[in-house]
Order: sequence, then structure tokens, then C-alpha cells
Amino acid sequence: MKYTRDILIAIGLVIFSFNALSSNSNLRELSFSKSYGYEKIGDYQNAINSLVSVYKKEPKDYILNLRLGYLYYLQGSFSNAKFHYLAAKKILPNALSPQLGMMRISNVKEKFDDTEALGYEVIKKDFYNYYANLYLSYALRKNKKYNAAAEIDKKMLDVYPDDTTFLLEYGLLKFQQKDYSKTREILSLLLVLEPENVSAKEVLSQINQIKG
Repeated sequence: MKYTRDILIAIGLVIFSFNALSSNSNLRELSFSKSYGYEKIGDYQNAINSLVSVYKKEPKDYILNLRLGYLYYLQGSFSNAKFHYLAAKKILPNALSPQLGMMRISNVKEKFDDTEALGYEVIKKDFYNYYANLYLSYALRKNKKYNAAAEIDKKMLDVYPDDTTFLLEYGLLKFQQKDYSKTREILSLLLVLEPENVSAKEVLSQINQIKG
């Protein structure tokens, strides 16, 4: 009789544990779903609030910290964003996404030296990492390190020759260098690929005014 009772208790504990795990999993899925829904309409505060209850239970969850870092970045709460990106990096030290998040923050805050340091660290591990190279190229251009920026742009356009974002970045670089002929060449190609690109049109219009 005691043996039967012990088995029933054990089965009950297993079922209870399974239900608890299932409940936590459902809460996590629902919270993330709500968060993405709020993000889609630009309600970043509620996108963050949707994850608070899950975060209280799982403060060392990598994906959760990465998600919160991104949402705080979108909201403009950069200190909170950095806190969560650093937490994510601590949880998975080899992960690159937290560093990319911190590069975005550094560029927005115009701390371009910080972006450079982070960027070179990432591309040592992942030479063609798209966003690391893009954010690094932008920071180098802003720091007027034109040759280094050009090397990044040409490297990436060699493997992504039809990438309009890098074409724009390279065109802006050449424009800052006052190489208007090369700027025209690059941005004209961009407009073939993306005819309504406003930035490219504005730069070409400025060149026309300069040239008279």
C-alpha cells in the first residue's frame, strides 16, 4: 500500500512539474508575442512592459536581455539598453549580437571611437559580419578616417555589389571627400537598384548645385 502511495505521489509531482514548465513556456511565448505586437505599432514602453514578468523569473536569459536591450535602444533609453546588452554578453561571451547593439548605441551617441573598438573586435571573429562592417564604416567616415572607411565599403561591396545600404555609405564617403565624379557613379547605380532612394537623390542634387 505504501509503495503504491509513493508511486502516486511521484507521478503527481511529475505532472505538477510538467504543468509548471508548460505554464512558464506559455507565459514566455505570450509575453514575447505581445511585445512584438507593441513594437510593430511603435509602443516601445508596452513592448518592454510585456516582458517584465518573464524577466523577473529569468533575469539571466540571453534572448530576453537581448530583446530588452533592443527595445530600450528603440525607446532611446540608452543606459538601460547598454545594461541589458552587457548582461546578454556576460551570459554568452562569444555572442556577437550584444556588441552590435552597443555599436548602434555608440553611433547614435556619436561615440565613434567606441564603435571602432567594438567593430574591429567583432570583425576579428567574423570578417564579413554585415552590421559590424556597416556600423564601423559609418563611424570611420564620421571620424574622417576615409581610407579605412573606404576599405570596409569596398570589401563589403565586393561580396554584396548590389547592396544599396553599402552603396549609399560609400557614396556619402566619396561625397565628403569631394570626389563628385565617383559619388555620381556610385549613387547612380544605387538609384538603378532603388529608384526612390531619397538620400541618394539629395546628394546628387547637391552635386548639381555645386557644379552649377
